[in-house]
Amino acid sequence: MKNEPNNRLIQTATDSDQLALRGGLVIWRQWFLLLVLCLVALAPVGCGSSKKADDEVKETVEEKDDEEEQEEPFSWIYSPYDVHVWVAMGPSARLTTRHREDIERRLGERALTWAGYGWKIDSEAAPKELTTDLTRNLDLVTVDSLVTQIRGPEPKKKTAEEKAAEKKAAEEKAAEEKTTEEKTDEAAATEEKAGEEKTTEEKSAEEKPADEKETEQQPAEEKAADAEVAKSPYLPLLKKDKLFLLGVTDQGTSWRVQVRELDLHTRTLSPLFEREVLNLEMLADESFDAIAEAFHPVARIESSQGKSAELTVRAGGLIQSKNSPLYIGSRAVLRPVIRRNNRLGEPLKAGVVEVDWTYIFVDSEEKGMLQCQVWSAMRNPVAGRTSSRTQRFGLLVRPTGRPTQLQLVSQGDENHTLKGYDVFAKTPQPVGKDEEVAEEEEATKLGQTDWRGVIEIEPIKSGVRVIYVRNGRQLLARLPMVPGYYPEQVAILPNDDSRLKVESYVTGIQNSLLDLVIQQKVLEIRIQGKIKQKKYEEANTLLDELRELTSLEDLEVLLQSKEREIFATKLDSRLEKKITSLFQQTRNLMAKYLDPELESKLVQELAKARGR
Repeated sequence: MKNEPNNRLIQTATDSDQLALRGGLVIWRQWFLLLVLCLVALAPVGCGSSKKADDEVKETVEEKDDEEEQEEPFSWIYSPYDVHVWVAMGPSARLTTRHREDIERRLGERALTWAGYGWKIDSEAAPKELTTDLTRNLDLVTVDSLVTQIRGPEPKKKTAEEKAAEKKAAEEKAAEEKTTEEKTDEAAATEEKAGEEKTTEEKSAEEKPADEKETEQQPAEEKAADAEVAKSPYLPLLKKDKLFLLGVTDQGTSWRVQVRELDLHTRTLSPLFEREVLNLEMLADESFDAIAEAFHPVARIESSQGKSAELTVRAGGLIQSKNSPLYIGSRAVLRPVIRRNNRLGEPLKAGVVEVDWTYIFVDSEEKGMLQCQVWSAMRNPVAGRTSSRTQRFGLLVRPTGRPTQLQLVSQGDENHTLKGYDVFAKTPQPVGKDEEVAEEEEATKLGQTDWRGVIEIEPIKSGVRVIYVRNGRQLLARLPMVPGYYPEQVAILPNDDSRLKVESYVTGIQNSLLDLVIQQKVLEIRIQGKIKQKKYEEANTLLDELRELTSLEDLEVLLQSKEREIFATKLDSRLEKKITSLFQQTRNLMAKYLDPELESKLVQELAKARGR
């Protein structure tokens, strides 16, 4: 009986716990239900947020891709040379892909130690279409063929007949569709009366004529086709600085390495540089040495006035010392190139001009800025304002130590060579306090052109020689040149042979005139002496001798006859003026020194003396 109160207390506590547990479960279920409702309510928002997040991630990735595709910031002074090398291996079992890979790897290693951070170089196998040319005919490769390979095939232009046929087919198709549309008009009206309602967008999409849809789609298709045709994996090369063409061939007992440089600013090719390799293990190093020899730094002409010019060296801010291969210093020589661009920045057709017989001499250099003189056979051809549409550059010239064969040919007929022309040379020398380059006072005669119109010009230490070409007493040309840079050079000059013939003839006439004047003067003095001595018969005999001399009229007849002979053939206007000047000069001498009344004067003196 004593335990009953305790049992009741325990039972009461147990009931209380159960009630509390049930209450907790109810509260938990309510909260759980509320949580589920919240999740359900937030589910669309969450999906949208997820989708938005995915879109943001996608946009971020696309932006990164776009940033990678975007060009790096470019600076003419502080950006390194962007150099690319095409490596072509000739057909040989001893030249494998491994050798080409060794060359490409070695080029990167050597470039870093040779040019430092002034070069950014990459290389690859040359296009298959050019492999044969680069290994066998590298000296015959042209700029146009290389640029065409880089750009890829151009879209085929339709002929006038094809365009007319397409236009006719389109007109016939439009007429057929118009007939079909008229036939379906009644059916469309019936459907509208039946109460078929369509949205405005559906109607416009359904009722739009097929030709309009094709017209809208056609430009996009054409653009896609054009883009597909114009797409070329080599197109980015046009934005680089240099493209080197490296050809390696197996000669049996040795390997031949040939290199040419294509400067992509000036679109000009360098001369051919060649090396012979006896050890295959040295092939990679010899290949880089040939590229280093073919490399020509470039400078941009900022301004030019009169005979002076100011240039900025490419990557000049990255040059650490005068030993850098990028350095262009005092006494350096550059050859100018003018490039005229279209509105897209690409060269116009025939827009790249290598200025012949013109060189730029560097007087001084400071932090990549060059103060120069312009030496040319013409008035300053690089003068003018530099702009994005007209760019002017200077490529460094490195003498090779070999002579140059200079050939003189006739203007208007390049098959006719100029033989026997005198060739002289002067060497520019630093003079004055500023040591500006000037010509020597006395010219050195190098010789005469041979039967081919050719004379060999030997190189000199300073690099530049100013060549003077004379024919007789006439100076025909003043030609600055760097002997050895080109193995052969051709100078097109006016054919001065006709003038020289006239000059020789006129010189003969003038010598005869001189003799005639002397003889007349001598006879005049003797006749006057005989008259004073009253030896009239002897004076009369001397008058007969005077009459037998060539007269002024005889000389005029000779000149007129030669003029008709010379001017019977068509001559250059400048040459015609020179020849006319020679004849006129002779006539002036005749009028000045020959007295047409001399004979009559002496006859009168003799008659007067006899009548005394």
